[in-house]
Amino acid sequence: MPEYLPDLVEVIRRKKQALTKSLDFELDGSLVDQLGNTASMHWHEISIDEKNPPSDVVGTDGSQSARVLWNGSIWWVVRAVALSRSQRVRILDTGFTQPGLTEQDFRWYLGTKMEDLENKAAFEGIRDLGGKWLLLDGSLFGRLQMLPIESAIVGDRFVYLDYYETILDLLEYCRQKHIGVISISKDSRIKHFVRFLILEKVGELMKSATHRLSFEKCNLIQREILSPSMILEDTSLIDEIRGSGEKEWLEVADLLQMAIQPVSDHVLMQHMLKGKGYTSPILLNMTEQARSSLESAFRNSDHYLSTRFKRALQESDDKQALRKRISKMLPRLKEIPSVISFHTRLHPKDTPLRIDIPGWMVNIDKRIWEPQRPAEVSCDLTEVFRVLTGGYGGLQNYNIWQKRADEIVRLSRDTVDNLYRLAIEKELGTRIDFERGYRRVYYP
Repeated sequence: MPEYLPDLVEVIRRKKQALTKSLDFELDGSLVDQLGNTASMHWHEISIDEKNPPSDVVGTDGSQSARVLWNGSIWWVVRAVALSRSQRVRILDTGFTQPGLTEQDFRWYLGTKMEDLENKAAFEGIRDLGGKWLLLDGSLFGRLQMLPIESAIVGDRFVYLDYYETILDLLEYCRQKHIGVISISKDSRIKHFVRFLILEKVGELMKSATHRLSFEKCNLIQREILSPSMILEDTSLIDEIRGSGEKEWLEVADLLQMAIQPVSDHVLMQHMLKGKGYTSPILLNMTEQARSSLESAFRNSDHYLSTRFKRALQESDDKQALRKRISKMLPRLKEIPSVISFHTRLHPKDTPLRIDIPGWMVNIDKRIWEPQRPAEVSCDLTEVFRVLTGGYGGLQNYNIWQKRADEIVRLSRDTVDNLYRLAIEKELGTRIDFERGYRRVYYP
């Protein structure tokens, strides 16, 4: 018997009541009362149930691994794959960072590096392998709403610039070639749908209330639902709304309070929306801060360059070339397509998936920075669900292409610590020692 197993059982028995209570999580009753009917109105039946996987799909995924070395630098490995039924495209990259990086800077860099390789594999794969559909892993909206800035990595300051150049080229290629792009998130913590529901419910309540607030105040309420700020955290706006005493405004105040830290879309679905189905497609909007930063970059590219690429400029041997590259990139950001998002459950007992698609796939010719607020859109998702249901493999296999890509690309501890470690030591002619906290018995 494993040495610690009896200790674990003893702790579980001692804390059984508290542990059980933690598992029996229920949504706040007022949230269910307030949003239950509104949420149900945005839950739709899936009319398509494709039994045969389409043959013209390219799936993608990436994997990353990092080891802190004895001198404080970090050795990282990233790889990505794009695959069709019988062929694949593989890309791998590796490197060392300088010592002294914050964990946040490194994680941000490595996550971007992995997504960039995924985008590169996707681009190469969709061109070389063919196909009418491209599946991306994760959130398309999340990939598109950040501005390119310099990284904290000496020697790789432009990873975010590379990232944007690749994904914009990829999306434009897919648009021109009429290739559908479906981005799938299996563990989304996003709260777009919840905020949309709160916004819609608040709008109904404000229309039916007899007591009127100023247009500016009503607009502020709706803005704060989408982007909660310190105004909400100090509760002054909520207290003012409650001051009227009217039932509708009391409900608005409750909803506004919920919007400060709402549950995720998937948690709401698990408690309110049962069975197989999908939520209304929503045209997503950027936060005010993100939109403001983007518009500022459009207006003054020189200021953007001097503030967002300050260290890169100082280190660059050709500042003019860097300025030219940035000046060429920023206008392209104006053309980033809008994103349509919805959640779906492909089996009554399964957990939800979040799906993002570019707006041009459903004839919405807007850019990502244009929508001021989220809006329900009426669009035909028949072909999208033909791909999703055709690739659904049951509770343990949410998508056959993404699952296979994940199995191929995933980096195991043994692969990194032994196979890749030996390869880099041999090629560099030096020993690679991990920090003591990670180090195991190692024979060169």
